[in-house]
Amino acid sequence: MPEIKKTGPKTGISRHKIEIFPEGFYAMVSRIEDLYVLQSIRPVKAIMPFGRKIARQLLNTELLKKELFSKAGLPFPARDIILSLDPFFPQKNDSELEEHISALVRIGYTNFIVNNLGHFSMFRRKDEGEKAMLIAGPWLYAFNSHAWDFINKAGAEYCVSPLENNRQNLERTFPAENHFIRKKVFVTVFSSPALFRICADLHKAYNFEHFSGRKDENFRMIPAEEGTIVHPQEPFSLLDKTPFLRKTGFTRFILDFSSGPLKKPEYRRIMEAAQNADPISGAGRFNWKNGFYTL
Repeated sequence: MPEIKKTGPKTGISRHKIEIFPEGFYAMVSRIEDLYVLQSIRPVKAIMPFGRKIARQLLNTELLKKELFSKAGLPFPARDIILSLDPFFPQKNDSELEEHISALVRIGYTNFIVNNLGHFSMFRRKDEGEKAMLIAGPWLYAFNSHAWDFINKAGAEYCVSPLENNRQNLERTFPAENHFIRKKVFVTVFSSPALFRICADLHKAYNFEHFSGRKDENFRMIPAEEGTIVHPQEPFSLLDKTPFLRKTGFTRFILDFSSGPLKKPEYRRIMEAAQNADPISGAGRFNWKNGFYTL
């Protein structure tokens, strides 16, 4: 009987694309307009959620300039923008999403965060596979080394630690003896995370934005054309933990401002705290201490 050789999927993605993402702070915003706010203290790169509106704006340069009232265009070149794909990936949108990705790659947008296993199929063609750099997003839940090995073989060169992760599990997933692998990991250190995602625009059904839970926890509901997201009113922050993370080899951090329009004073306050490793008043730790559950 002939020997059966196990091979991974052919993604066409080079394993030699190293240090595409330098260490430091990366800022995620929800709107193209917010990229201009990031100029006040420039992050390593900007991250934006990928949707129909943003794809339309990026692909139509003249429309983008008109909407932003700017002849100069965007303050970040395409190589310094990372597009984060939505974890909700219905089959009916397969062709449209593939066309948008292919068109964006052709004009220089080659950095993507994939949040659904179905996203990998969008980068199997030669052109996209050779040019694109993929980051496994938090919605792929790399909670252990086996999960990371799987998504790495699928084509992801880098990984964003799940928001539900804790310090001990993060270190176990990416062990210290393989110090190089920790350079492949992004850790979100500031965010008002998306707790719930509803695949419908609830603006017409509900005429409120803020509400509270049974434990006096406050939340904010943000409806939009492509879905509604619920965020906690209280952000979580690990900014004062970044020196320890750096010491253990995790040196790429995400500041997530995508829960709403970004104001320059707020951005500067958080970025300065990040640079100084200062704690943030009114912020929690989310699951950093105990992880997703406690035995």
